[in-house]
Amino acid sequence: MGLYNFDEFCEEIRADIMEYLPKLPNAAVYIRKVTKNNGITLTALQIFEEGTVCTPSIYLESYYEKYIEGEDLDSILEKLAAFYLQHENEISVDVGHVNSFSHMKEKLIFRLVNYEMNAEELKNCPYLMWQDLAVTFRWLAFQDELGVASALVTNRELREWDTCAEELYRLAINNMISRFPPCCQPIEDILMKRNGDEKGYQDFQTEIKGHKEDTGVYMLVLTNRQKINGASSVVYPGILKDIAEKYDTSFFLLPSSIHEMILVPDVEGIEAEALKQMVKEANDSVVSDGEKLSENVYYYDKNENKVSIVPECKL
Repeated sequence: MGLYNFDEFCEEIRADIMEYLPKLPNAAVYIRKVTKNNGITLTALQIFEEGTVCTPSIYLESYYEKYIEGEDLDSILEKLAAFYLQHENEISVDVGHVNSFSHMKEKLIFRLVNYEMNAEELKNCPYLMWQDLAVTFRWLAFQDELGVASALVTNRELREWDTCAEELYRLAINNMISRFPPCCQPIEDILMKRNGDEKGYQDFQTEIKGHKEDTGVYMLVLTNRQKINGASSVVYPGILKDIAEKYDTSFFLLPSSIHEMILVPDVEGIEAEALKQMVKEANDSVVSDGEKLSENVYYYDKNENKVSIVPECKL
């Protein structure tokens, strides 16, 4: 018998996974397509135990690669079962809790995403605009030092909770600051090594190194302490004003990815077109599709305390 194709592989996983788990009365097993950031679609194994509304999504694409490379299906099923058992209590959430706004308030967080690339999903969820990007809302199911698990707040929850996007933001911002405090450091302190490619950042760092004496720093990275979806920190109230006052400069904001913003002080010799080209090249060659934020460059004017998209700025 030949190898299963991906759909056949997924069906075998769905049909057999319960044999590798302790008895779970009335549990339901699903294979579902899950839309991730920027419209990326993955195939997930989901096991819902009775009374739960949230469960780990175990994405099967990487497991199928191992299967194609020769790993035995039994071995893969054992790994899937072990993963589920490790995370089921961390992520499983009771239906009654999700329906209770008073319970969910302390779990609300937000995420900054590309508006155009997520336009279809945004039809079904509350959001606020930040420039050309969208602030979407999520509720936090699990968080530790290695990562987070969260679920998108949809229009259904918005109706169930009888609230609005502005109220979600008011509540979420306090949770974000406490759970994901902002972090802004010189780039040389946290040199980017994503995908092992630093050349673009290093070349540009060299280009503007001569201006360090004028500003005290030639590149900053704004993220959060967990370095996960850290570009959302740019939405924190007063964060850009505080940075501008500390370094006494206006600056350009380069959306390196969903995980961070690079801040470049506005000093003599900095060209907006070069910055836009830098962002474009990073998106084309370094940043994965699911982690792209924008190809626009933004400008923070410290005198006006205002952010604008660069083409709309007076440079």
